[in-house]
Amino acid sequence: MEHVGADLTATYQICRPMFLSRSRPIPNVPVQLPQAANRAAVIGHFNRVGLRAEPRSMDSCEHEVLGHALAAMHIINQVVIEGKDLDATIILETHDFLTQGLRKAEDRVPCGWCERSDCYREYYTTSSDTKIWCVDERFKQTVEILAEPLRGMVRSAVEAGRMDPVGLAALFCQSAHGSHAVDGGDKRLTRLIMNALLLKYGGVMVAVGSDNSMLEVYQEIALKSETAALRCVGGKDGGPQEMQQIHKEFSTFLLQLVHRSMQRWRQALETGV
Repeated sequence: MEHVGADLTATYQICRPMFLSRSRPIPNVPVQLPQAANRAAVIGHFNRVGLRAEPRSMDSCEHEVLGHALAAMHIINQVVIEGKDLDATIILETHDFLTQGLRKAEDRVPCGWCERSDCYREYYTTSSDTKIWCVDERFKQTVEILAEPLRGMVRSAVEAGRMDPVGLAALFCQSAHGSHAVDGGDKRLTRLIMNALLLKYGGVMVAVGSDNSMLEVYQEIALKSETAALRCVGGKDGGPQEMQQIHKEFSTFLLQLVHRSMQRWRQALETGV
């Protein structure tokens, strides 16, 4: 969605063997994957989008795709398969995978979350060879602040038997969007968390960026969340009411995506795919 990875064809070619292996990634342990096959897929991507396949850009492209896939595998294994509560540790580990192997713009040495989480970081995107800013020094603290009430809400909903996966995922995304510390490229992390919650409590996942019209709606809601959060922090009138209205809007948006996703699953099952 942020155009820092590869197109769907290359992403599928890189990720499919990893997903089929069923091996579970371990935090802070590099994953060895077939370099030749990945590089061929990446070169194909650059050829299709008409960009020069320079080594630095291809390295970044491959690491973005692999990191995102490993992050998805980790959070789903921890939260859905092993049934753990989503906490700050799992979120930070997921972010570690998401940034694994990325290179700082000023050098060519790969670095992981440990080196990147405590300061502003700057790295090259893969589709346009431009720089992007991500995450400030409050990242870890902000994740802890967001995760703790989330655990409380989940436990209360489970105990009461009134779990609303869509409302829960929308509420967390809205809170994360309103936080400057997880702004920038880390909306990817927010969507990974959103899908982990939807999958665990609703049995479904969604692809926010697969439809351009829906993508525009998502980006508009995310911007509203950020603006409303600033109003609340500033103590301006109407902030809480505005946040509540945005939550309804975001929940409706997510419900539409969930409905579309379930329709695709049904069509696949009915056609024997």
